[in-house]
Amino acid sequence: MEIFLGFVLLSFNGYHSVIGTDDFYHDTFPNDFLWGVATSSYQIEGAWNEGGKSEHIWDRFSHDNNNWHNDTGDIACDSYHKYMEDIQLIRSLGASSTFVDFYRFSIAWTRIIPDPIAYRTGRNKSLNQPGVNYYNNVINELLKYNIKPLVTLYHWDLPQSLQEKIGGWNGSDIVDYYNDYADAAFKTFGDRVKHWITFNEPWVICWMGHGSAEYAPGIKEPSVTPYRCGHHIIKSHAKAYDTYKHRYKTTQKGIVGITMNSDTMHPKNESNQEHIDAAERGQQFMLGWFAHPIYKDGDYPKVMKDNIGDRLPKFTPQEIALNKGVSSFNCA
Repeated sequence: MEIFLGFVLLSFNGYHSVIGTDDFYHDTFPNDFLWGVATSSYQIEGAWNEGGKSEHIWDRFSHDNNNWHNDTGDIACDSYHKYMEDIQLIRSLGASSTFVDFYRFSIAWTRIIPDPIAYRTGRNKSLNQPGVNYYNNVINELLKYNIKPLVTLYHWDLPQSLQEKIGGWNGSDIVDYYNDYADAAFKTFGDRVKHWITFNEPWVICWMGHGSAEYAPGIKEPSVTPYRCGHHIIKSHAKAYDTYKHRYKTTQKGIVGITMNSDTMHPKNESNQEHIDAAERGQQFMLGWFAHPIYKDGDYPKVMKDNIGDRLPKFTPQEIALNKGVSSFNCA
């Protein structure tokens, strides 16, 4: 069994004692542990308007001077032009060329489908060839050195056109647009890519992008919009997983999962039930929000339903059935 991600999967139902930092077990990694390095497209590629790529929400957000010192990713590490150098740097991380087993990187949606609305309506069903060529080159160069590509489909860079025309992750139509994109990526790159991540850190996308406005698209509507965003991301993930399962799994033999982020919530006083309940509630609102539907029973944690009420969208029975278990990644 391949082991390439290490997570602590926290309780989804009820509080259990927290392991302190002094209690962690110190030992060597097992022989079958696979090492990797990771990046994301906007953080390294640059070439923000080259090769047919269209604008996405982080382009707009940074150009509107929302970042520290008004920095942008217009050039970044210039990996669009220097990917071969970057792969050589990966190879240098150790005594042999196989020291790094995986390279996780993300595809920029706008680089392979610059106009997702035209793509969906059929006005232009062609992928952007320069963008396809770029990711083909990256994948092929990795494989040449026995480095496995682990591809993130969405690392926060929604096409700006979808933000403006359909409301981005706040609009229900986004599920079908995302599935178009995921399907195109599976079809184009799946003969070589065997490990897929649908979304990177959906809590960050929804809360920091649509609740606190710290991240793109800079929406500050904490009462409702983050929960609509999360609802549509879960449905998008489930639909893309189902698309891969029924269209590509048999021939491509890959796996599909999702990356979640979470803080750990500790009760200030472990003897105080109110503190214990507060820690568990915080954990459910962060990790359980997305993990509970996917890894447990297809629906939101009860504590979220009880506290958010009608502001939390509801899954249909059919959607609950589709959500449950939609991850090929084991958690331990």
